[in-house]
This record gives sequence, structure tokens and C-alpha cells, in this order.
Amino acid sequence: MSDEAEKRYQEIMRRIEAQRQARQHETQAASLGQILNSLNVQQQLDDLRDRLRRLKQRPLHVHGPKAKTGRHGLRVVVWLLTTGVPQDLTLTLLGVWATPGSQVTITVGTRQLPYNAPIFTAEAYWQLIRRDYSVYYADDGSPPTDDRVLLRTVYDPAQRLTLRAQIADALSGWRGDA
Repeated sequence: MSDEAEKRYQEIMRRIEAQRQARQHETQAASLGQILNSLNVQQQLDDLRDRLRRLKQRPLHVHGPKAKTGRHGLRVVVWLLTTGVPQDLTLTLLGVWATPGSQVTITVGTRQLPYNAPIFTAEAYWQLIRRDYSVYYADDGSPPTDDRVLLRTVYDPAQRLTLRAQIADALSGWRGDA
């Protein structure tokens, strides 16, 4: 086989593998989405967002929830910004992560993301941050580390209602110091 034919063959094989991985990723995301849906995560985060917006003691900008996929699985998060200090644009993600493995791990917690854009334009920032945080913040999708975990458990469909209540308790107990 000539070098040109070999290169073409390798390119075709690479594309086939990429398509296979994309289909596998879509199937996995759909499965994780069904799990998070069965746990009523979207509604719980909607309720949390509304509760945080009503707080008077801490001025917050709260947006979301939004589901996002990544190499670590699927997450549904709200994102929060404390107002008052424009130089400190650290974003807090608060949400629920579903991570695949031999068993699906459900993690409730927070992550801190530093501002990642080269410049700051206030008008664009405050308009775009309402819809999505990924324009200004790099997020690899990994679940929270141990010091920011509010709940971590393995998903068991037979314990779905119990887990739903545990997630609700973990989210309602969050006060911003996690």
C-alpha cells in the first residue's frame, strides 16, 4: 500500500472511531439525563435558584439551571456571583453531577471557577452570563472535590425517592459556605 493510501485509510479509521465515540457519548448522556430526571434535579435547582434570588442578606446573581455534558458525565448546575466587587469574578457552580462508571455516582456540591476571558467588558459579560457561564469560565465538567461535596452516593433505582429527598436536603442546606 502506498503512503498516500495508508494515510487515507488511517484518516477513515480515525473518523469512524470518532463517530463511534460520539454515539457512545450521546447514549451515555441520555442515560445519565434519565437518571437525573428521575431524581427531579432540574425542578429542585429551579426552586433553589428562586429561593436564592429572594435572599436579602447576600446580594447574589443566580442563573440557570442548565444541563451540560462533558467527559466526566452530565451535570445540572446553577451559577452564582456575589455582587459588589467587579475585580473578583469567581463563579460558584452549585449542582448535581452524574458520573458514569461501574455504577453511576451522584454528587451534589459546589465548584469555584476563576474568570477565564482575556478582557472584561461589563455590558457583554452581564448579558451573556445569564444564559451560559462557559463563555467566560473554563469548566472541565468534573464533579466537586471532597471539601465541596454536600452529598455523594451511588445511584440505585430502587432507592430513587430516598435519594431525591437526600438531594433536596443537601441543596436546601447549602448556605454559601460550602
